[in-house]
Amino acid sequence: MQSVENLFNIKHDNAIGRMQMESTICVILAAQLEEYEQIFYAAPQVHLSPDELKKVRKITAYIEQNLMHKHTVLSLTKQSGLSQKKLQSAFNAIYQTTIIKFVNDLKLEKSRELLMKKPLNISEISYALGFSNRSYFNFLFKRKFGTSPRKYRKYENL
Repeated sequence: MQSVENLFNIKHDNAIGRMQMESTICVILAAQLEEYEQIFYAAPQVHLSPDELKKVRKITAYIEQNLMHKHTVLSLTKQSGLSQKKLQSAFNAIYQTTIIKFVNDLKLEKSRELLMKKPLNISEISYALGFSNRSYFNFLFKRKFGTSPRKYRKYENL
């Protein structure tokens, strides 16, 4: 790398030399950070056979149609017929998220719809969507939408 070679050739016995050395170090660090980001944020390359892709689509439809169930990675693995690793990497590659976050996001979107259209209270909505704990539902809702379900309902119905 040219910047590293330049670093060794800098005479740093005066202020200008020290500034050149510091700026060269910054250039080297910036290049390393850029390389790290390219590796870190690159989409994972997962090879899915047509049969595996069909299974992922089928399990996605199953999740969407059965939001009231408590889904786990293990239960979805059994339902899909794929290994845990294959199912998790497929969801990460296709949807850029984990399976559980995907499930929770679908449930939270549905809860928003129910808050506006149904006369159910928040606990009923939470339990209808398979959340066994209303506090956890409130936590996830607030994290996703920036407000509690109660406040969301109040301000959206004005």
